[in-house]
This record gives sequence, C-alpha cells and structure tokens, in this order.
Amino acid sequence: MMVTVKFYATIKNVTRTPEVSIEMERGTIGDVLSILADRYGKDFREIVFNKNGQLSRNTKMLLNGTYIDYIDGLDSSASDGDTIYLFPAIGGG
Repeated sequence: MMVTVKFYATIKNVTRTPEVSIEMERGTIGDVLSILADRYGKDFREIVFNKNGQLSRNTKMLLNGTYIDYIDGLDSSASDGDTIYLFPAIGGG
C-alpha cells in the first residue's frame, strides 16, 4: 500500500520536503512514524517523540483530516491512499 505524509513548519525543515510517499505492507500510524524516524534520524525523533519514545504532546497528527487522538492513536490502521499530516502544535496569545 502507499500512504502520503505531509510535513509542516519545523518538521518540514527537518525533512527538507513538504511530503513523502511511503510504500509499505499493512501497518499502523505508529509503523509509519517508525519508518520516518529511521529515514530522517535524530532531529526528526527529537521533534516528534518525547523522552519515552511516545508521540510528543507538541506534535499533532491527522489521518485523512481526523486527529489520531479521536481514533486509535498510533494504533490507527493505515490504508492504501491515506494521507497523514504531521505538524508541531501551535500556541500563542
């Protein structure tokens, strides 16, 4: 299957591309993140994951426009043709 991952803001700065397509067998959003972490290395991991290796609360992910927090989190199934959006949380005042 093929999934597209779109990157924004500081995450896009690390990947040096606005999006990638990943071909993989069946898997989850967590599996996609593992592939990306292997591909983009330490800087990517430091932005996306916390010290415990979980998705940082400062990183937001959408699967086809829905926050993964509202489905099965990193255990959400990835399907052929899915689009994953990965971006840092934005705050301000």
